[in-house]
Amino acid sequence: MPFDFGDVVLVPFPFTSQTASKRRPAVVVSNGAYSTTRPDLIVMAITSQLRPSRGLGEAWLSAWQAAGLLKPSVVKPVFATLEQGLVIRLLGTLGADDQAALRKAIAISGCFSAGLPRWVRLSFWRSTSRADHKRELTSMNETALVQKVWNYAHVLRDQGVPYQAYISQISYLLFLKMDDERAGLVATGLIKGENSAIPEDCRWVVLRDLQGEELTRRY
Repeated sequence: MPFDFGDVVLVPFPFTSQTASKRRPAVVVSNGAYSTTRPDLIVMAITSQLRPSRGLGEAWLSAWQAAGLLKPSVVKPVFATLEQGLVIRLLGTLGADDQAALRKAIAISGCFSAGLPRWVRLSFWRSTSRADHKRELTSMNETALVQKVWNYAHVLRDQGVPYQAYISQISYLLFLKMDDERAGLVATGLIKGENSAIPEDCRWVVLRDLQGEELTRRY
């Protein structure tokens, strides 16, 4: 079934350092339309470690038991994009009041203000299986990602592709990826805007799934 905004799920949520993950509850902040057209979900972390005062962007849950949680809990302003297959099980759904509080917390935190969302870097390591997910979490961080990108530049240079051409193509791919992320936010209703103006057969989700000669031809 498609996951919708407010669904509480049990997932292997990545640490912000991306060095490991922890099985914990999270709340889905993408909507049903998003989950039926894409293989992933956008989620926020839920914790039972309550602080004396509410932090910026946090949503304290009043009906936590009805949502399938075992202890009083709060939604933290920490986002992740996860493959739907990584969901261990559906725990419950936030009530209307808690959903309204969550939307307000997201708006206050500014996580979806102009520019890149906080979690956009996480989407670059979207995995294709649980094994890939665990392996990449233990090996990938921001420094390693940058190094990996430049390693490709060295390989292509040896094949006669100058750095300027490589940077141009990387910029183009990043543009496609950012457009894909923005379209996802529009689909969730978290920001207002028009749908992507890029032809459907040229978008990131199409190129991402192609390989070999088909990828070369389409690109």
